[in-house]
Parts: sequence; C-alpha cells; structure tokens
Amino acid sequence: MAQVVENAGPAARVTPGEFLKRKMAFYGLTAATLAAEIDVHVQTIYNVTTGKRPISSKLAAKLARRFVEQVDVWLSDTIELTPVDASLATKPVKRSKAGGETSNVIEMQLFAKPAERSDGILIDREIVALLERPESGVSINPFDLRQVEPASYDLTMGIIVTEGFHNLSEYDWVSVLRYVHERETLSPRDRERIAQLLETTADLSFLPSPGSQAQSVTIGPLKPAVIIAREIVQFDKYHLADVGGTARNAINGLFVNHGFQIDPGYVGAMVFTALNIGARPLTLTLGQKLASLAIRRLHRPPEKAYHADIERSIRSLSMRLYDQIKAMFEYKALARGEFKASSGHFEETFVGSSLEDVQDNVVSTLLKDFSKGSEDISVSSGLRQAMHDAIDSVTVSRAETDALIRRFKIVLPEQTEHALSFFRMKESKQTLRDTLIRLGRDPIEGMVALLDDDDSPTP
Repeated sequence: MAQVVENAGPAARVTPGEFLKRKMAFYGLTAATLAAEIDVHVQTIYNVTTGKRPISSKLAAKLARRFVEQVDVWLSDTIELTPVDASLATKPVKRSKAGGETSNVIEMQLFAKPAERSDGILIDREIVALLERPESGVSINPFDLRQVEPASYDLTMGIIVTEGFHNLSEYDWVSVLRYVHERETLSPRDRERIAQLLETTADLSFLPSPGSQAQSVTIGPLKPAVIIAREIVQFDKYHLADVGGTARNAINGLFVNHGFQIDPGYVGAMVFTALNIGARPLTLTLGQKLASLAIRRLHRPPEKAYHADIERSIRSLSMRLYDQIKAMFEYKALARGEFKASSGHFEETFVGSSLEDVQDNVVSTLLKDFSKGSEDISVSSGLRQAMHDAIDSVTVSRAETDALIRRFKIVLPEQTEHALSFFRMKESKQTLRDTLIRLGRDPIEGMVALLDDDDSPTP
C-alpha cells in the first residue's frame, strides 16, 4: 500500500519508509539490490517501504552507512526533506492490471545530478563525522583529532622492525603492537605470552625492545625497515582510502610504501616497507607521522570486498540454523487466527495472520529467553538440550569457520588453530556446535549472536 506524503513546501516531512523510497530512487536501487548491498532479507525492505514494520536500530545503522545519514534520522517518526530529497518528487500514475483494472502506484525519479551524489574524497569535517560515529562501519583506532588534515588522515609509527620481521606472523605483530602501546590493559596471561614470544624469537629487533624505554631507532643510508602503523583500521564496503607518504618524510629521505590503497572491507593493521634513500643515517621516532590516508566514499559497493565472503558465509550459517530451529516445531491452527507452536520441550500459543508470523514469534521468543543468560531458570534443561541438538545438526566448512573467527573476533591463536586443525581435507566439515566450543564460545551464546540480528533470515 503506497504511503501518503503531505507536501508542505520546503519543510515537507515524510515517513521513514517514504524517505527510504526516495533514497532508493536517488541511487536507482530496487528492494532486491539494496537488500543485497546491506545484507538483509528483501522482505525487510518491502516491509519498511510499505509501512508494515518500523525501522529497527540495527537496520537504521545499516541504512545510515549506506546513505550517509545519521542513525537518529532513520529512527524518527517523520523526516524533514532536504531540497535534494524534496526534488525527488513522487507522483501517482495509472497502470493496468490483468483484467483491465487500474491502481495507483508510485513512480519515482531514478537519476540525480552528478554533483548531488555522495562519492569522492572526504574533507576534514566529513572525516571527523565519519570516524566519530561507531555505527558508520569505518574506524581508525586510536582516533586522534590532531591527525585530521584538510582532506586526509595521518597514520603514525607504532613499531619499527629492523630485523626479523618474517619470524612472526601478522597476528603476532598486532599482539606486539598492543603490548608496546597498551601493555597495562592486557590481561596478565596475554602479557606473559607476548613477552615469552619476544624473548624466544631469534634475530628480532624492533622499537622499543622488551624492557626498554627507547623511543627512537636509527637506520643507516639505503637500509630498510618494516613499520607497522599504530592505528588499526576498518573500512566497510562503501569506503576505501588512497595511501600516500607525508611531505616531511619525503624531505628527510624516507621512502614509505604500502600499496596504492586500502580496499573496501579491509580490517586490520597497516604494514609499510620503508627505505632510507638519503646519504645520512635517519632517526625514526615512535608516534612520528608515517603515511596519509585520503578516504573515498563509493557511489556503489563493489561485488568483491574483503568481508563479502565472510558476510555471505555468516548469512548462510544463520539461515541454516534458523531453518533447523523451525524444524523442531509443529504448528497447529486454532480459532480466530491463533496458532500453537509446540515441540517436545516448548509449547506456546501466538496470535498471527499466518504461519510465517508464528515462525518469527517462535524464534524471537526463544532468543529473548536464551539471551537472558545461560543460567536463566525460565529456560528448561530439555529446551536447552534441544537447542544444542539443533546447533549440532548444522555443519560448517573451513571457509565458514574462518568467517566465524572474524565474526566473533577470535584473536587467540590456539583457539583458531584448534578449530581449523580438524579440517584435514578441502571437503571436510564439522558441526557448528563443535566449532563454537573450539573457538571458546558457548554454543547457545553463539546461536543468539548469529540469529538475534537484522542479518538473520527472518523477514
């Protein structure tokens, strides 16, 4: 059913669903293409644009990232149109249905002037607005306002490795980075593990050395080094960054190279190769500016991104888990639109217009109960065991296990190695329950994390 929009001059206000339709028209997006881009079910988009359901906080965060709007805008009851939004006027037109009937539908402008599109290099205030919003999907951690330039952000030197860089993995170097700069925030176990790692690794020299208060290192003429930026970066699939050196380093004779850009979807450390191309020794200091990032906003996300496969794998897992939970229940129709969902350990009556609504309510009720905590007394031991059985019936591949490692931000190498060591062949699979346990996650908590989200397959 089309939503009614009241035009009240330049300050016209519309519903969030109508506002979303205008944004989709601005970018030439269908419900299916938008759903694929932000990784939600297409029915979710239809429900919002037709006014059947409000926008949830998680969906609002995704729409804010996609359309560069504040999250609060999408959560408002009505939204005031900007002149650009208002120019995308809707008008009812007559179209024929089968049988000769006609109905009013909405036809929207699909194109806008190039200058009105939100792509291109971000300037200082846009960089600050982006990086100060956790829900934006782009982060530089730690973020320092003093490192914002007119149209770029400067990274700083976190570790300078002169020898033995390849003796450690990138994961280990990120651990060392935290050890150097955040030692007091690490657990005693992590501090001990990293200290032992550094003590037992031969041919290793970096700044600062264990137990040293040194803040600088000198590299000779034509001598190389590997420099790891202090900042850990995260880019969603709508942003990338051009990487370049700083003018000061170039003047001093320090050649720094990372590659041309940070691709959409990349998350992790920034590792640079450096070479003193000058004729004199060059002293590098902890915290010194290292490189400059020019952040770009993409008009459309690429088909490939660092996290595209991860998102697809997690979505596939959540859908299989969701279907397995639904399969546990039998549905019985009662009078006046009421339905009963029951299994051997669960029985409840819901009021709904369809079995699909009952399915949504069953899963929502279970997630609400289980999200209260693993020891919540309202969840019977029988139902808990039934959920374990459902999780145990879903199998995962090595690629999906890699996706779970990234999804749950597993950083301890012994956990990842333990989970991956069970895949002896390319076609090997293991149960989702076993995988979660090997990754140090409670299976029930993992189930809630996979399903209690707008990424879940519930429409």
